[in-house]
Order: sequence, then C-alpha cells, then structure tokens
Amino acid sequence: MPHQPDLFAPPPGRPAERDPELIAYTRLTIQRIVEPFLTAETMPCSLTAATVAEIRVDGLCNMLPEPEGSETRAAFFAHLNRLYALIPTDPE
Repeated sequence: MPHQPDLFAPPPGRPAERDPELIAYTRLTIQRIVEPFLTAETMPCSLTAATVAEIRVDGLCNMLPEPEGSETRAAFFAHLNRLYALIPTDPE
C-alpha cells in the first residue's frame, strides 16, 4: 500500500526554482493589471473590478521571488488604498 505524505508537513528539501519565463510572464501580467491603478487620479473601475484586481495581484505576487513579491504586493496595495480613500461615502 503506497504511503501518502503528511499534507501539513513542510515540503521536503528546497523549493524548486521557478522557470524564468514564467516569472517574466507573471511580471508582465502584474504590470498590465496594476498600470491603470498607478496612473489614476480616482478609482479607474468599479469596486468589484478593483477587488478582482486586488485578488489577482495578491496571488500572482506569490509567483515572484522574494522580496520582489512582497514589495510589489505592498506597493500595489498602497496605491489601491489611496484610491479607496478618495471614494466619497454617503453620510447616512
């Protein structure tokens, strides 16, 4: 009977190196998602689309080597939070 590895154990050995082409494609994808937000004076899309962009960038940053992934994520979230702060709220 084959032995199933422990699903909660740390991965054995060193993590595999990511393909440089995959990393380059990931950077390009992140750039295309982030660009409209970086140049915007106000939120460039609906809140739903902004949330989707936030989720996509967060996940894609996991594909980048560290510390680049964390720095890219933090920079995008800072811009996004700035744009969220500019959205007027209803004084109900």
